[in-house]
Amino acid sequence: MPGQANVADPDIVVTAQRRVERLVDVPMSVTAISGKELEAAGASTTQDLTLVTPGLLIARSSTFTQPTIRGIGNRNSGPGDEPNVSIFIDGVLQSEQASTFFELADIERIEVLKGPQGTLFGRNATGGAINIITHSPKPELEGSASISAGRFGYLKGTAVLSGALNKSGTLLGSISGVGVRDHGFIDNVFLDKRVGGRKAYASRAKLFFVPRDGMEFQLNGLYSSNEDNSAFSGQPLNGNTVGRRTPDPAIPIDIAVPTVPYRTATNFVPTLKARTWFVDGHAKVDLGFATLQGLASYSKSHIRTISDLDVSAWANQSNDQNLKAHSSNEELNITSAPGSRLQWIGGVSFFQGRSFYDPQVLNGSTRIYGQKTRAFSAFGEATYEIFDRLFVTGGIRYSEDKRISTYIAPPAAAIHGRVKYTDVSPRAVVRWEFGEDANLYASYSEGYKSGTFNAGTAVGAVVPAKPERVEAYEVGGKARLLPGLTVTAAAFHYQYTNLQTTVITTVNGVLSGVLQNAPEADVKGLEATAVWRPTPRLQFNAGLSLLRPRITDFPNASVNVPTIVDDVAVGGNSAVSRDVSGNDLIRAPRRSLNLGASYGIDIAGGELVFAGNALFSAKYYLELGNRVVQPAYEVVNGSITYTLPGDHFSVSVFGQNLTKQLYFQSNTISTIADTVSYSKPRWFGVTLSAKL
Repeated sequence: MPGQANVADPDIVVTAQRRVERLVDVPMSVTAISGKELEAAGASTTQDLTLVTPGLLIARSSTFTQPTIRGIGNRNSGPGDEPNVSIFIDGVLQSEQASTFFELADIERIEVLKGPQGTLFGRNATGGAINIITHSPKPELEGSASISAGRFGYLKGTAVLSGALNKSGTLLGSISGVGVRDHGFIDNVFLDKRVGGRKAYASRAKLFFVPRDGMEFQLNGLYSSNEDNSAFSGQPLNGNTVGRRTPDPAIPIDIAVPTVPYRTATNFVPTLKARTWFVDGHAKVDLGFATLQGLASYSKSHIRTISDLDVSAWANQSNDQNLKAHSSNEELNITSAPGSRLQWIGGVSFFQGRSFYDPQVLNGSTRIYGQKTRAFSAFGEATYEIFDRLFVTGGIRYSEDKRISTYIAPPAAAIHGRVKYTDVSPRAVVRWEFGEDANLYASYSEGYKSGTFNAGTAVGAVVPAKPERVEAYEVGGKARLLPGLTVTAAAFHYQYTNLQTTVITTVNGVLSGVLQNAPEADVKGLEATAVWRPTPRLQFNAGLSLLRPRITDFPNASVNVPTIVDDVAVGGNSAVSRDVSGNDLIRAPRRSLNLGASYGIDIAGGELVFAGNALFSAKYYLELGNRVVQPAYEVVNGSITYTLPGDHFSVSVFGQNLTKQLYFQSNTISTIADTVSYSKPRWFGVTLSAKL
């Protein structure tokens, strides 16, 4: 089926280089996780991918989901600013940062590609790419359903049905749905109620038409809805908020400005409602010497948020914003047939997008702003086996981006900015297969992220940030050292220039995001993974990431520091200029370790499976001044599943965050407050599943 590959042990198959090949043969760092492995690890949302992927950290800032791989990630939260780590669902780019937090349902596998992927995957994939591949319809009738319940009123249901829609089997279809809710896990001590609840729903439909051998057509539709105010039901870290400047004696400070985890004191219950519609079509034709593929997609998103910016009961800095976005993407590529010494791929892609706050009402002041984007790219890559088992690869992408920004503060006239960027990004790889299941490689690649506007101010709508660039060097190896044991290792060095970064500050009394370019950063690191399957029912896996993510040159960074009056911190921050050269990049722990294990045994004609997963992370920083820090933490999840005889029914008991760790799910550092919200504390649940 289009874009799909069978994932089987020991030869895990991926499409990381836009063709089906064994993971052990791909000359780059790739983590591939099957849907079953995600379930065993307790990874149910895109943010949970941090738990199972070395070097990946997925954070949330306000409404935006921001992945970071090896220290390369987005630090901006303006409309129309695409992430540095591109996210794809079934080969289609998800360009809107505010729409990429969702439930992982009906997943075949997820591939996390590390390092710049500009040649094959796009102009903005400077940090890497996340490919989410959902299950394809099969000719046989298949179906499954599950229901889960747990602490905090957690309730989740899933259902999938697929099969042939005509007697000849040329038309296949599938439909899937997932719904989840909970009552929340945060106490609003001012309103005296539980908040942080979530209601989410997503449904997907697929149609595959195979009129004859060598020709396939696919049509997909997706609708998702998410209501989750937990990221806005936070607290001022260490009590740092402007709310402290205007205290109300009638409200005790421990109520008005809580500092105990899982407590908030917003004046009202915040709102986050996100709706996304997505449709994409694919065509694939076998030409004999090559395969011609094309896709076209259209998406539309509407995200409404109402938040209390000072997160205290003493003041009311409110922000009511409507993010409205839509985009379309078209691509045509041609890939050589396998079997020859020369393998190649070439293609063109087009992207059009519009993303606006329309309107944003900030403390009663209304404005409309955002940007439109039009982009074109042409790319090609070829691999040649110059000697037996010695391969060289060369690739290149040409990118052209046009952006138009708009800022409107009624009744003033609209302000516009226009800019155009072009770029050429190369890739070169040498790979030597020194065994049937072993190879060494060395690569050089470049990543490019287009310049962008943060049009939240009149100045920001006219003056864009310059494009980012990453030059990446990597050497690595992959080998199956003995039956059941596969080991990978890679060392890398990134030279990172013109980092786009936002400082949130107050301009003429209005909270705004101002874009800057940091001149230079340098990332050095080492990654290693091991998967050991000593028996078909016993598996161990481990992943280690070591980083040195330094800003090497940024003498005039704008950072937020606590406001001091008469040697006393009065609450909130002031934007000041500081030399942050030598500081760490944000969201880049210097050490992280992923561990997992599963073991199955036969009991009473069925199978009992024990599974566990753990992430150990060193501290990391949340802003370039390295003032606000996420302390070191670990997350441990586990489950016990019993599948009844016949393999049609199962029951699972699971636990999440078993060691009750405090770690942030979201943060926003501004002149108003250091706002953080914590991930869910320890909780347990049970799942009942059935399949045809």
